[in-house]
Amino acid sequence: MTHPNLFTHLAFALALVMSALAAPAYADGMSRGLMKDTMSRDSMMDKESMMKDSMSKDSMMGRMFGDMRTDSRGYIFGSIGMANYDLSQSDIGPEGLEADSDDVIWHGGIGFRISPTLSFELAMADLGSPVNPKNIAAIVGRKTDFEYDEVYEFSFVNVFDIGRDYKPLGRVGMFSYDGDFSNQDELLFGLGVMRGPFRLEWNYHDFDPEAVNSVVASYLFSF
Repeated sequence: MTHPNLFTHLAFALALVMSALAAPAYADGMSRGLMKDTMSRDSMMDKESMMKDSMSKDSMMGRMFGDMRTDSRGYIFGSIGMANYDLSQSDIGPEGLEADSDDVIWHGGIGFRISPTLSFELAMADLGSPVNPKNIAAIVGRKTDFEYDEVYEFSFVNVFDIGRDYKPLGRVGMFSYDGDFSNQDELLFGLGVMRGPFRLEWNYHDFDPEAVNSVVASYLFSF
């Protein structure tokens, strides 16, 4: 007859062996779990760091390009660029007067947003000098103004929101010029692209006898 304590001792020994065999697997599982938790925390920290870097870069780009305030109605703007003229000798007068092909120009004005994309603008422009008087005596016979200054512009500008940072725009309106040799109220239109408060445009002023084509860069300041 087997002593009952023998079964107890055998069961206890078997339990110890099974515990010893299971301990490495349990420890390995715990280690893997800890590694996964650590990797998960590291991954979350990396994602947060990347998001912060991205937001920092976006903020830097916003400061660089001066994120446009579309919630405000009014703005002022200034422009500088180059104008191209195509006047012939017969358009300007006798020999001694020389037709210029281009000159630096500027604009300054105020705008009012009718909608998020449509604005009305009033501006004054100096469209440069299309004529270079080489001989003072020839001024007597001139047929056109030497300076296209104090040109007043009235135009509508529409920005087409295509879901990108760079947005195309179109301009249509009139300009008024009161010179020594001509008084003109003619068509003005333009095409360009806009990002934030920056604009780059090609404009057309339908001057008589020849139109003025220009390319200008503008900056808008909302208020």
